[in-house]
Amino acid sequence: MYELDKKNHKNFKKTLKELKEKKWKHLICPHQSIRSHRLAFSLKAEQKVGFKNFYNFFIFDQSLKRPMHLPDALRQLSLLTLLDKDFQKDFDSITASYKNLSQQQTVDFNQQPAITESLSMGVDLATKTSSNDFNQAIFIAPGSVWATKRWTLEGFSELISLLENEKVCLIGSPNEMDICNKLKELHPDVVNLCGQTSLAELSLLLSEAKCLFCNDSGTMHVASMVNCPTVSVFGPTTLDLGYRPWSNNALVVQKSLGCRPCGKHGHDKCPIGTHECMKSISGLDVFKQAQKSGVFTDSPSH
Repeated sequence: MYELDKKNHKNFKKTLKELKEKKWKHLICPHQSIRSHRLAFSLKAEQKVGFKNFYNFFIFDQSLKRPMHLPDALRQLSLLTLLDKDFQKDFDSITASYKNLSQQQTVDFNQQPAITESLSMGVDLATKTSSNDFNQAIFIAPGSVWATKRWTLEGFSELISLLENEKVCLIGSPNEMDICNKLKELHPDVVNLCGQTSLAELSLLLSEAKCLFCNDSGTMHVASMVNCPTVSVFGPTTLDLGYRPWSNNALVVQKSLGCRPCGKHGHDKCPIGTHECMKSISGLDVFKQAQKSGVFTDSPSH
């Protein structure tokens, strides 16, 4: 496996040299950036496939129009239909129900996913504390790689106040310690697991959680994988971009604004300087969405 770190010039140059020295059977390029297309052009492969664009016709042996009506995971898998006709039949059958997917619908994820034995291997969270301590706990993941995709500290704090009768746990990567520590200072009774869980441990915890509150982030997708009830706050991104929580056990809180979406992913700063998409959503707004999902039956105490 080769990993290209595009932010590390030395690593990028070294890995690219190694890739160019080999000839590959298949090259599949699901990305849309100029950098990725330049990379695909420079490598040797018997067959190259990618999404059709006006400027990349000379790069790929076969290409197809990016199926924007599908969740992004299925968009990327669609490229495999160019390599395997049998897979194309299966893929067409699987995706038939997505053709009329609207922005307000969630994907009907009928197969209840199960934690596999391989996921549970190496999990050592139980040595730190009993896993039973987290059964039916409320998990809050306040972080995101992109600053504009993070709901406000005030919003998360208000939400935690409304969850005073619940066991609340904070989760996140080591890079998200700052916001989790601030919430812990404001609410000493919450359990702060930020930076303490591997991906496998996170999956196991969410598989037994009562609910997850989060941003449009990687944790949201892990929750979908294990069918954890999820309430996500969306700001700069919208559902029609295809990065929705892929689960029928998830709800999205969002405000209808003319400036949304402002990009495919997010930004370090709001392009128009207001960040209204996140600041206009209160903790009570998010709590009420959780009530609609059936996770809570009691009225908020504040």
